[in-house]
Order: sequence, then structure tokens, then C-alpha cells
Amino acid sequence: MYKKLMLFSLIILNQLVLGLTLKERFQPISSKNNILGNFIVTEHQKNLSFLRVHSFLDSSLFLEEINLPIHLAPKKPIFWDEWVEAKAPGHTSWLLYQINLDDCKILDCYSFSRQSYIALSDGQSFLSRLMTLPLTQIALSERKRIGPPPTNDMPDTRKLWNPPKIYHGQKIKNPHFEMLQASWPKDESEFSGKLINLYFDQDHPEFTFPYWIEIGDGYNLFQMHAIDSGKCLIFPYKQLPCKSPCFHQITLNPQKDLIISLKNATHLHTFQLIASSASGSIVLPYTLTSQNSLITLTTSHLDLTKHVQKQNRYTIHLIPIDDPSLAIESSQTFLLFP
Repeated sequence: MYKKLMLFSLIILNQLVLGLTLKERFQPISSKNNILGNFIVTEHQKNLSFLRVHSFLDSSLFLEEINLPIHLAPKKPIFWDEWVEAKAPGHTSWLLYQINLDDCKILDCYSFSRQSYIALSDGQSFLSRLMTLPLTQIALSERKRIGPPPTNDMPDTRKLWNPPKIYHGQKIKNPHFEMLQASWPKDESEFSGKLINLYFDQDHPEFTFPYWIEIGDGYNLFQMHAIDSGKCLIFPYKQLPCKSPCFHQITLNPQKDLIISLKNATHLHTFQLIASSASGSIVLPYTLTSQNSLITLTTSHLDLTKHVQKQNRYTIHLIPIDDPSLAIESSQTFLLFP
């Protein structure tokens, strides 16, 4: 989980300049539509991951990941546009991540294969830390070279080592890469004190994925490399599906008004508010306000006295007029007119 999240967080790193962090460079990148559709395919532990810049919306970046076992992959050469358009036959997971460009945190992750949202609390603090690590460009004199080092004081004429570059199935001759490096702080995590080396396409700075990642030292080295890359502008899934609203709080304030606050409801505009009991159901009037990520419905005490029975307990039902399929009801009953 952590290794995958790390790769997502590194997606825009080739736009960095010396001494900056990923967080400081995210915002201006969001205006560059030419990176939309950029993808890279990595191979790790007999699985392929198709990673793509999906879209931007307001202050959010959306990243797409499709995973499939190697033995279920199409025969080479693989035409990724056709594979995606056919809804990725053989895939085991298809995820869409929403990342806030302001604080570099993952806001949501939706699984199209499971048709449900996935909680990502395990990786939040890790990803947030990585976003703020300073990165430096490694000088050519300090990079790996091909062959044994020269003896004595002989000049080093060896060629620079560069990872392979494959673009739409074609191996590119003599690619040039820029190497950036970060150092993970010394803590109790699996990356404590380790160096992170990243290789980006120097000839095409608009391409946003690293082609090669190394973490650690020569004795305990984790590597992830690209087996293909390119641009794919076919999007079978255009956006995250709307979340079902849920009750954040249901209470009576000191004035005995009914206060209902909702999460995941900012995209909804009109509701039918119903209170039901053994004696029947009642449609309640309300006023609606919005603050931050919460929607609040308020039914005044005066309206409650007109509609509900005293000392009767009610279940609260809420039906969004915009989409009645998202209707919810409270898990407990409430005394609305004590």
C-alpha cells in the first residue's frame, strides 16, 4: 500500500526545480492540460500497474490506477488505448484517487471494480510527509555509470547509466534522464533514513511520471521501473460517482429546533425531510445552510409543534430530490417534541 501511494505522490516531480518540494509545485501544474492522459505501466511482483493522470477539478488532481496480473495481460505489443476502451479485460482493480493540491492529501479513492469508496487512512500521514520532502537534482558527476571505475587517477570516461525508456511499446534509443533525490527522515517507518532516487525524462519534461524509482541502499534496494509509457485520452469512467449522503449529527438545540447536519451532500440541493413513527409519516419543513463540507437542515421548534406529536419518537428520513436513490434514514429514533 505505502509503495503504491508513494508512486502516486511522485507523479508531478519532474516539474520540480532545485530545492523545492512537491507541494510547492503542485498548484501551477494543474493548469497544464498537456499532461492529461499521460500514463506509465510498471511491473512489480508479477503484476502490472497502469497509472495515469486522469483529470483536474478545482484544487484536486485525479490519478487513475488499473492493476492486472501479468499472466492475464494482453499479448505484446499491447495497445493500451484499445485495452482501456474495452474496460481493461483481466484487471483485478481499477481505482481513481482524488488528491487535494492545497495540502497534498488524498481526499477520496473509488474502486470501479468494487463499485465502492475505499478508506485510505493507513496511508494518509505517509503521503502527506512525502509531499513535503525537499528534492535535489543530482549532478552528472555523482550519477551511476556503466562499467568498472577507472584505476588510479585516470579520467572517468564511462557513459552515464540511464534506465530504459519505452513509449507506446517502442524502445527509445539514447534517452536522457534527470535524476532527483530525496531523503526520508529517520523515524520508525520502513523508509527510515533511506534515499529515494527518481529518474525523469529530460527530453520531454511535459511527461509527468518517473521511469525508474530506487529506494534504499545497495544491500536492501527496492526498485520500480516502467515497462511502457505514453498518452491515452480514452476515459471509460469520467469522474468519481457521487457519495451517498450520511448523517453527521441529529440534535435539538437549546431553542428546541431540530438540527440535522449531513456529510457528502454538498452536491445536493433539495431534500424531502420525513419523520416517521408507528402512527405515520410527516413531511417536515426546513431551512438549508452550508458551511465547509457540511449541509445543515433546520426545522424550527414552532414547525415541530405543528407537525409532530408530543412524547412520540421518530425515525428521520432524508430523500434527495436530485437523486432519490441516495435516500437515507437514521439508525435511531428521536424525541422531536419533548
